Amino acid sequence: MRSVKIEVVDEVVRINGGIAGIAGEANVTEMTLRFSESWNGFTKKVIFTDARGQNGVSIVLTAADLLDLSSSINEYSILIPPEALIYSGKCLAIVYGIREGEKVSVMETEHILLDVLPGIGGALSPDAGASADPTPSQLEQIQAQIDSVLSDMSRYASEASDAADRAENAAASIDVSTDAAERASASASESARTATSAEQKAYESEKAAENAAKRAEDARNAISELTVSAEESDEINVERQDKDGNINLHFSLPRGPQGLPGSRGVHVGPEAPTDPDTVIWLDTDEEAPSESPDSGSSAPGYTIGGGLTVDESTNKLSVDMVDYAEENLQKPITSAGVFKEIGNINALLETI
Repeated sequence: MRSVKIEVVDEVVRINGGIAGIAGEANVTEMTLRFSESWNGFTKKVIFTDARGQNGVSIVLTAADLLDLSSSINEYSILIPPEALIYSGKCLAIVYGIREGEKVSVMETEHILLDVLPGIGGALSPDAGASADPTPSQLEQIQAQIDSVLSDMSRYASEASDAADRAENAAASIDVSTDAAERASASASESARTATSAEQKAYESEKAAENAAKRAEDARNAISELTVSAEESDEINVERQDKDGNINLHFSLPRGPQGLPGSRGVHVGPEAPTDPDTVIWLDTDEEAPSESPDSGSSAPGYTIGGGLTVDESTNKLSVDMVDYAEENLQKPITSAGVFKEIGNINALLETI
């Protein structure tokens, strides 16, 4: 895959490989960005425009975009979006960062100019709508709080690797200590004391190996069993919860303004949609079926698709993300998945 490597030191950028792609291409050029420590704590996004300075689109850098979480939280990889490759010439990109505190800090880079070579042209309409995302201000605030726990996640991964190495070294020392004990047992009284000492060291090494292996397993579990939960609230917040040694990120989210249409649309009418996996069905028939094609809940006069549920006793509409978390909210899911489903559900609520 074609790649463009960007090193960001404060506001200065160094570019290695300056071809963004061919006019009309989409998502075939990888852009990797490595940030200096001055960007730590900032929520970062890359803003692109095409060669005519139009069709601006931004990509927020999330934990899912990190190259290797266990080794660095400052290196990201994304694909250059098709909006930047509509026309040949030089497309433009900048990196924008924001950090909350007593005073909000904003950081930007100089312009990043990349070549777009002539191609078929016109394959993408300049009037095409942008991809649907959650409300930007909410996304940036949530991402800022997620970034605050990245250092802990990176530390867990590093500790797991170190503990595994210590376990291997301790296991190797057991064999050495055991051999020393056998040789010393055949010697005189001084050799006998040496054998006793070697046996003790062998026992201690074995215990150290067991303890190191347990710490390695605990550290790995802390990462593999990371879970996410969410509830509706008046304020935006994310709370880290430690439950029996496992980490859960609990989000409190207000209902935001309606976003642009995303990958899951809304189908209105009594007829079932042709593609229920990608469309949420609102059935307007007076006698709604007891169960919709998307396994949602029903109420008199309409049927609610996946992502929502209706309490039959109170007729209250609420969020239900079970279908999108493999029927278990405590299973590990990515932050990108949470953002997608929350954005789609908020858009549906505003439509209703």
